[in-house]
Amino acid sequence: MGNSMDSRAAFDGGYLYVKTDRPYYYPGNVVYGKIYIRTSVPMQAKHIEIKVKGKEKASYRRIEHHEHRVGDEVRREKREIKERFRRVIMDFKGVCFTF
Repeated sequence: MGNSMDSRAAFDGGYLYVKTDRPYYYPGNVVYGKIYIRTSVPMQAKHIEIKVKGKEKASYRRIEHHEHRVGDEVRREKREIKERFRRVIMDFKGVCFTF
């Protein structure tokens, strides 16, 4: 994430580059960095607005054991289930510079 170029950062006439102080972060860390904007053509602008999103993604496996009777016989079954979890934890948009 942190310091890589992404096609979503490109726009007509330039691109946006975000350079963070670390390549990854742990929960509770404060993110520090710089935003670079490069334009290859002159542009009219009144302000620069930035939007920051934070996402969380996790997965785990759980095992379920089931017993069922078939006649006099008890059959045991074991199933492994993969659970996935995703959510947006931050969605912020604001003006960071006004001309």
